[in-house]
Amino acid sequence: MRAFPVPPPERGHDPGHAVGGRADTPSADERCRRPDQRHRRRRSLAGLASLEDSLAATHLAVIPQLRDAITAKLAAQIAGIESQQATVLGLAAGTALEALTPAEASTEAAIEYAAPAEADATDETTTTEAGADTTTTEAN
Repeated sequence: MRAFPVPPPERGHDPGHAVGGRADTPSADERCRRPDQRHRRRRSLAGLASLEDSLAATHLAVIPQLRDAITAKLAAQIAGIESQQATVLGLAAGTALEALTPAEASTEAAIEYAAPAEADATDETTTTEAGADTTTTEAN
C-alpha cells in the first residue's frame, strides 16, 4: 500500500498555495485555526487517499478475472478515477506530488476479491406476476 505521509502540525501548509484555488484564496488549512485541527484534517485526508488508492488497486486487480469486455472496461475507467481522487486527496493532505504519482500502477494495495464460482451453462429465473408465471433462460 502506498504511504501518504502527513506533515507534522508544526510544519504548516504553504499559505501561498491553496489546492485547486488562487494564491490569495485561503486554504482549508488556513481556515483551521488551531494546529491540532490542521493535523487531524491532514490525517483524515491521508486516510481517505489511502482508501482511494486501495480501491483503485482493487479495480485494477480484478480486471483479468472479468469475463465481459464491457465490465472490464468499466473497471479500468473506475480505477483511473479512483487514482485521480487518491492524488487530489493526497495533495490536500500535504503529500508531495511525486509520491502520489508512481511511474506504473500497482495492485499491492488491492483488497482481496474472490471471483464467484462458475455458473451452470444456463441461468433460469422465474417471475410471478399477477396470476401468470414467466420463466426466462439465458445462456452464459
